[in-house]
Order: sequence, then C-alpha cells, then structure tokens
Amino acid sequence: MAILADHGSRGNPLQHKRHAEILERLENGEELSIGELAREWNVDPKTIQRDFDKLKQMYPGRVERGEDKKRYRKPLSRRAQNDGDMVLEMLESMVKDMGVDFYKKAHPLLERLQRQIKSPFYTRLDVEDIGSKFDIVMRLEKAIEQKREVTITYTPYGDKAPKEYTNVQPIKVIVYEGFWYLLAQHGKYSKKFYIKSVHNCDITDNLFKHNANIIDRLENSINVWFSTSEEPYEVRLWVDKEVAIYFERKPVAKNQKLYKQPDGSAELVLKVTSDEEIYPILKYWMPTIRVIEPQRIQDGFEEMLSRYLING
Repeated sequence: MAILADHGSRGNPLQHKRHAEILERLENGEELSIGELAREWNVDPKTIQRDFDKLKQMYPGRVERGEDKKRYRKPLSRRAQNDGDMVLEMLESMVKDMGVDFYKKAHPLLERLQRQIKSPFYTRLDVEDIGSKFDIVMRLEKAIEQKREVTITYTPYGDKAPKEYTNVQPIKVIVYEGFWYLLAQHGKYSKKFYIKSVHNCDITDNLFKHNANIIDRLENSINVWFSTSEEPYEVRLWVDKEVAIYFERKPVAKNQKLYKQPDGSAELVLKVTSDEEIYPILKYWMPTIRVIEPQRIQDGFEEMLSRYLING
C-alpha cells in the first residue's frame, strides 16, 4: 500500500497535512490566522482560506471564526462552571491587554485550562506591552523565587548610555498605572527599575534574604512613588459627597479608613511614605478632594496648580 506524501516538491505541506495540523493546533487552543499560516507554509492565502472553508463544512463543531473575525479557533460552547473557570476567563481578558507578544505566549497556556469557556468578561487594564521583555521578566521571576542576585544592564531615565548594575537583589515585579517596574535592593537602597529600560539580566549564584520591611511598604503603597526608607505617616483628606462612594467601592490602599459624614461627604485617612503618593489622587479627583492635614501637601499641590496656570 502506497504511503501518502505529506509535502509537495517545494516542501509545502499538502492539503491533508495542512488540514490535520490545523485541527490539531485548534484543539490545542491556538487561534490561527490565514495570513500567518500562508507565510509559515509558503502558500497562497487563498489556499488557506479554502482549507478553513472546507474544514468548517466537514467539522462544524471543531472550527469557527474568532470574535475579531480575523482568526479561527475551536468553538467555545459553554460558560464558566465554577470559580476557577471564572478566574481563568478574567485572566484571559486581562492578558489580551498586555500586548500581542505577551498574549501569544500566555494564551495557549490559559486555553489549555480554559478549553471551551466563552468569556463574558471584558477588562480594560491599559497595561503597557512588555512582550519584547518577556524573557527578562521570566529570568527576574526565577531570581526572585530562588532569592538570587542579578546583574542588569539598565538605562536610567534621562541618560543615553546604559549602565551595568551588579549585586541587584530583585524583590518583586510590580505594575503601577499600567507601567512595569522591578522593585529591588541595590546596596543600601531600594530602587525601582523601569522594565522597558532593562536591556539584559543575568542571574548570579549569590543568595540574599528578602527585606520584610520593603515588602510591607510595597503592600501598603498607593502608587509607584512610595518610599521604602521612610516611616509611614498619616494623611487626612476631605472627599466630596459626589465621589465618596468610589472610595467605598475601591479603596486606594490596604490601610485606607473612610469616615462618612452626615452630609454625605467623607474623611479619607491614608498612611503614606512620601507626599508624592498623594499628588496623583488630588490631580485625578480635583476639585472634589482636598488635604486636611498635613497642610504642606495641600500647599504644595496649590503651588503646582498655580505654576501650571501661569505657564499654561
């Protein structure tokens, strides 16, 4: 009995081979593009289109167009059946916002767990795309887990030439306002390295111990402006009744305390390690919020606004 060839004279996969691989890859959770397959197999995109048309007729339960109408996928036919499924649906929606490269790496893994779940969630994170730094993030993750120092090549903000930083003790990869940072100990100081400005990362054999104080400051921080070297202090804010509900629904920090007033307004109490943590809140909610104490923060904010109005 003759054996059916898989490839033609030019090395292109023949129709039965293409069909088999398409079905296998769809079953494994991939979403396939006509253009990408055409380039991969060096065939005309119209050939791939005919492949999908034929497969949809032959296997209607195994091939369908994705929601973006640009890719094909395995049909999604059921809703989340438990809490785990729901969490996976939300993760899938979030990963889509982290960039194409990141999504391509994460999606097949999530899809294997998710399988036939059709997500009802839409999540807009506004997280920057760090797909090009994925390998660096993975090395940092490994170093953090093993508590090993790293050597990184990094270009500080405002500098043109990269610098080498040795004996860096990575603590956490963090995301604030959609931007990715590495929180690390370097010498006597803790630093935040902007991930997109990290060009190389090498894991060393040097072990270190996590500083519990830095972890505590991180977990109680409001934004990236927190300091790990300063002791926390209390800030009291007045919040207008029209927006107080938003601070009830989503606290801005773990240590937040909100005291509702009879007129519907509220006193918001936070602990911070830097005045800079408060300014973004004031800017975002202006004019429905102001500082009660310490007065220097309100004075500094008003001076900032005055400079803006004069120079604007």
